[in-house]
Amino acid sequence: MQLSADVRNIFGKRLNASRVAGLVPAELYGFEVKNLHLFVTLKELKKALKEVGENSVIDLQVKGDGKEATHPVLIQGLQKHPVSDELIGVDFYEVDMKKETEANIPVELVGEAPAVKLHAGILVKVLQEIEVRALPINLPSKILVNLSSLTEINQSLMVKDLDLSQFAGKNVKILTEPDSTIVIVKAQMTEEEEAALVAANSTGVDAVKVEAEEKKKAEEANAAVSAEAPAKK
Repeated sequence: MQLSADVRNIFGKRLNASRVAGLVPAELYGFEVKNLHLFVTLKELKKALKEVGENSVIDLQVKGDGKEATHPVLIQGLQKHPVSDELIGVDFYEVDMKKETEANIPVELVGEAPAVKLHAGILVKVLQEIEVRALPINLPSKILVNLSSLTEINQSLMVKDLDLSQFAGKNVKILTEPDSTIVIVKAQMTEEEEAALVAANSTGVDAVKVEAEEKKKAEEANAAVSAEAPAKK
């Protein structure tokens, strides 16, 4: 995946006009590269994120000052507008292609869990990402987890159950603990269980309120006694 970038000399509040024009301010830093201030187009950045995600190497083609150079980078950070959630900034980290790096790879569930259909189970995704180590060029954009073996309620898939054939020939090392649960099928709660849970939560809240009120009264009583006690000479 290639992404074009231009060196920028615009900073601060002046960047707002550039963002309106569809440009995203970017920073490039990392292995054997001088920090560069860049612009990428919002359209192309979104395309790169959709195709390879944040964990695959992108060939960043930087133009500026009459020069052009290609940098192998990972997307190190994305900044989004707090209201619109639009992308307003991005950091690129140049990697050493000969050195292994660590990354958190998103989990993607594939197929269907028979227990959901046959036993009205609820599929609960516990792990959103799995940490791996590999050469930058071999980092997967996602880790696939096949649900077809989940046939019973309370059955789960753990990291040790991953189909490693998806990393064939890439020497990808899984760093997340093998016994970490990725996904589990849980039974739906009955109306009685839901009512009991609500009641338990309500009781817990009431108990906290009572405890707080009793503590406050005790503190007020102690303060009153201290105020009435004669001062020591």
